[in-house]
Amino acid sequence: MWGVQVVNNSIYACDRDNSIVWNNGTAVATNQWSNNAGFPLKLPQGFAVDTSIAVGTVYVTNSDRHTVVKWPAGAVSGTT
Repeated sequence: MWGVQVVNNSIYACDRDNSIVWNNGTAVATNQWSNNAGFPLKLPQGFAVDTSIAVGTVYVTNSDRHTVVKWPAGAVSGTT
């Protein structure tokens, strides 16, 4: 794990080796393509969860691709 945060009674964790960000055991940002759209994760090293404007949006540092990926709450893919 490359980081754990508690946000609004939810536990978020960054699983670098599997390229997934978890929220209470549910993947909220992953390395999977959705119909070849969006931007998958590869070796994420950190993340932040928006608690004020776009509540639940996760911003992930995607180290292998040298990007920051915005993953809105409930989305099936992220954007850079």
